Amino acid sequence: MEQSQFRKWLKQHEIEHEEKWLEQFISACNGDEQAMVNTALLYKEYGQYDEMYGLLCKASEQQNREAMYELGNCYFEELGEKGSEQQAFLLYKSAAHLGHPDAMNNLA
Repeated sequence: MEQSQFRKWLKQHEIEHEEKWLEQFISACNGDEQAMVNTALLYKEYGQYDEMYGLLCKASEQQNREAMYELGNCYFEELGEKGSEQQAFLLYKSAAHLGHPDAMNNLA
């Protein structure tokens, strides 16, 4: 999604703090892992699963433990057309090895 499309999407869904989210989106496009996770979670909240998966996958590839954990949750919850307990397990395991406490808990 391009910046102008994202801005239109924010307005369409009447999302508060539009400028904050636009900054997060731009940072995510520039490779900021935390901004990718934040924007992905916003997409998740509004059922935009393809965009969510894309951002979480990119951040996970950069070994971001929060992205791995959230992506694991999405696979476990079978959001969108994707879903795989095995994939969730592998993501939780990777996030746990990087010290993510909730991923550790989910593995237990």
